Amino acid sequence: MTADPAYGLQQELRPKPPRWGAWSTLLWMSLIGVVYILAQLISVPLFLFWWEAAYPNQPLDLAELATNGPLLGVVTLASNFAAIGVVALAVSLSRLSFEHYLALRRPSWRILAVGLGLTVVLLFTADFITVLSGRNVIPEFMTGIFETSRDASTGFFILLGVTLIVLAPLGEEIVFRGFFYHGLNSSFGPVPAILITAASWAVLHAQYEPFFMAQVFAYGIFLGWMRWRTGSLVLVMILHALINALALNQAVAAYGT
Repeated sequence: MTADPAYGLQQELRPKPPRWGAWSTLLWMSLIGVVYILAQLISVPLFLFWWEAAYPNQPLDLAELATNGPLLGVVTLASNFAAIGVVALAVSLSRLSFEHYLALRRPSWRILAVGLGLTVVLLFTADFITVLSGRNVIPEFMTGIFETSRDASTGFFILLGVTLIVLAPLGEEIVFRGFFYHGLNSSFGPVPAILITAASWAVLHAQYEPFFMAQVFAYGIFLGWMRWRTGSLVLVMILHALINALALNQAVAAYGT
């Protein structure tokens, strides 16, 4: 009995399943977390050494480093690039293209307009709830990093803007609703993937008080839902950038430049 050549060819051409399921993705996420922390541990002392040499008459208050805007910009730059590097390695070892694995698809103009509109409505709703609760719509942490960046120099203020509006949405979305979401969704489906990535993303923002962390979790659910409904991580990056841009604009309006 001879083998059917056509059957063998079909087997070769049949798309192979992705290599990284939920549990292997969690292992990769653990590695990303380790690399993320190492990048911070390396960049913080380097920044402090550079600052002391560049600004000897402006010593930093070590007790307030957690809300230091220039330091946040440098640390975010280092840690996000490190995390993206690990994701790039993981995806390159999978059987899928970067575009497919991370859903790097450009949204249509109609979907983009709907997404932007829904984001604005969500942000206004969040601010309304915040005001009703008697809180300032600008978290204390955000106030601290804004004021220290503004007072340091124009360059550091620009760095803060680039970090919040460009780098953070790019890096965080590639990690959470790109790589992490794909692995969870392949095993558990979209709902657990949306909830788990939103919760993990909220934990990343532990510098905020619980009330604002809950808002971050809600934003994460919304962004995860948009990722699922549209199949476009590019759209989610844009919406994330809009959220951060409006938050920074509120700080500028409240405290000036």
